[in-house]
Amino acid sequence: LNPSRNDDWRASDGAILSPPVDDMERMFSTAYNYCTQNWCVQDSSESLFVYGTDESFENINKCDEPFSSELEDAVAEIVADSSVNPDLSNICQGNLVCLVDGLCGDIEDAQAALENEQSIIETQVEVKTSLFSPEEVEAEAQEPETIPESPEPSLAPSSTPSKSFEPTLTPSGHSSLSPSVSLTPSESSDNIPVTVPSPTDAPVAQPSTGKQSVTIPGSISTSVDICVLSQNVREQFSNAVVQAISGVLLSSFNNNSIVKIASVCGVGSGRRSLSSRNLQTQSWQIEYEVTQTFTCEVASCSSPADAARLSTIANQVSTSVNDSLTSGQFAVMLRANISPSSGINQTILDCLVVWGTISEARTEVDGPRTGVFYPDWQYQSGTCLEDGNEPLYMKKNDVWLFSSLEGCCSRFYSGWNFNKCMNVRGSGLWFVDHMNEKCVTDCKDENGGTCGGLANPLSDRLYSDPKSCCESELAYRFKDLCEAESLQSNCYAGTGKFYSGGVGGGEYCVRDCDPASGDSTCGGLVEESYVMLHDSAEACCRAEYQWIDVELCTVRSNQIRLKKYWPDKTNSKCYKDSENPTVDLSVQIFDTASECCKVGIFWLSENECLSASGVTPEVTAGSSKFYVDWERMKCVKDCDGAAPCGGFAHWWEYLYGSASACCVKLPQYDSVEECVFA
Repeated sequence: LNPSRNDDWRASDGAILSPPVDDMERMFSTAYNYCTQNWCVQDSSESLFVYGTDESFENINKCDEPFSSELEDAVAEIVADSSVNPDLSNICQGNLVCLVDGLCGDIEDAQAALENEQSIIETQVEVKTSLFSPEEVEAEAQEPETIPESPEPSLAPSSTPSKSFEPTLTPSGHSSLSPSVSLTPSESSDNIPVTVPSPTDAPVAQPSTGKQSVTIPGSISTSVDICVLSQNVREQFSNAVVQAISGVLLSSFNNNSIVKIASVCGVGSGRRSLSSRNLQTQSWQIEYEVTQTFTCEVASCSSPADAARLSTIANQVSTSVNDSLTSGQFAVMLRANISPSSGINQTILDCLVVWGTISEARTEVDGPRTGVFYPDWQYQSGTCLEDGNEPLYMKKNDVWLFSSLEGCCSRFYSGWNFNKCMNVRGSGLWFVDHMNEKCVTDCKDENGGTCGGLANPLSDRLYSDPKSCCESELAYRFKDLCEAESLQSNCYAGTGKFYSGGVGGGEYCVRDCDPASGDSTCGGLVEESYVMLHDSAEACCRAEYQWIDVELCTVRSNQIRLKKYWPDKTNSKCYKDSENPTVDLSVQIFDTASECCKVGIFWLSENECLSASGVTPEVTAGSSKFYVDWERMKCVKDCDGAAPCGGFAHWWEYLYGSASACCVKLPQYDSVEECVFA
């Protein structure tokens, strides 16, 4: 009992057999033949089963039946061409157990297989840790897979040592590169001097001079679409990014960081970026690389202390950049390094928002990339790898291998899974966060305030900018506000256009802006897309408040005074609106007090109305004609003053040209003198 997997496949006599090299061999014909040829009971005397009526060893024994390759061929076909069954291929992502259950059952069975396999993996970890010591488990994890023995002699030296202690039958044709280890003493002295120094218990006096370079790729995008700007401005922006990153890392690395731009708007810097495996160039505006070099404890840079130093550097770079993105410090430093002559509007720069992601660190010890990409089905990372560790069956058939990440992802992770394959740590594109009613970027949560975690390849559609995301996914929200909230911008002040104040309970039009700004015309930022916006207060009033005098609605909306008059019919007088604003916005508005009195307070004479309104009449003598004062039962003159004036005539009074004509209406008097008020 041990945690190693290399001796799990054994013959019935205990001999160790070569283990399978991949999942295809673990599951299909190779595994079937291993079981039937080594562990299938062929002799009925060795069987422990008890057979019932009409049962016997002979009719149950199927050891000699050949393997049916129908299912294996079906799985291999989907693995080779995902378009054969795209739905199943997208869900399983090359997991063979999932594919088998999906082919034998349905999509739900495939999904259940993935969940069950995860549970099995977790159980295996628990069992290992309970049965074996941490040292044994660690040793097993680092143990190389056993390489099957070849029946033919090798033309090149083996990459792994032989486990046999038997001597070779023929001498080697060349000198050994390392001293041999003999189990018995040599019968003759060795005439060749030993060139390998013997081990010593004394410490090495000279310290290691090994150097290690750590490169951490990263990417950023901003609320400024730099890709539509001129080449010169893009270069200025790129230089500002380099200075901002260097400034962010200054406190941790004292100017020892080398920051280089890998690509701008998808165009590389002339060499293939280390980050090309992890990041999609079309998604991020700028890709960069941070490189740190340190002196190793040992020449191979493989000591625990060297590994810890490498991890510390990677974590410091990642933490420093991510914290600066989240706090807004990165945006501040970026603005400070962009020249005022760049041609970018200063207001846009003042409202600059930046988001980004940091990828995995690479070292010189990791070695150069192979330039060959293959689908990672062994560890199910959801992407293609370029580490030279592709399984043997892939090496034998170049249908599995591609010269670019994009080609490999297009072939094996098409559809929903393509973005994840191209961008393991996030694409920087936008997807909807329905719970918070805004859009977020596809990147790890710690990579800046706009990041919403990695997008779900099945359910999250990706967009190039937050406005497009808001328009498509949150159509009920006002897109400008949705975009501002998605960018977490404090600069959004509304459109400044007018909309119906009825949205917020108002009685006239208000502007799309924040009342906190101190502008009395602001009615609040428009949040819903159904709200109609108008370029001016007058246009809004004509469209939204047709029952209100346009001029009155306009001045109320613009919060200015109206130097016109409105009739107060309850108190029979006219008011100047600039001095006593009307509450009833449905009243009629007049240019002059006289016009207001004539039309609005028509039951009084104009002069009476003007007097009641506190307005001095332009004509104070009246008409000098006569009318009947029915209270006095006398004829009086239309004038204000002593008799025979009886005050200004009401509008309904009939005026006579002379006293005698008026007195005809009062026949009880014998003479005009008695009839006229005196």
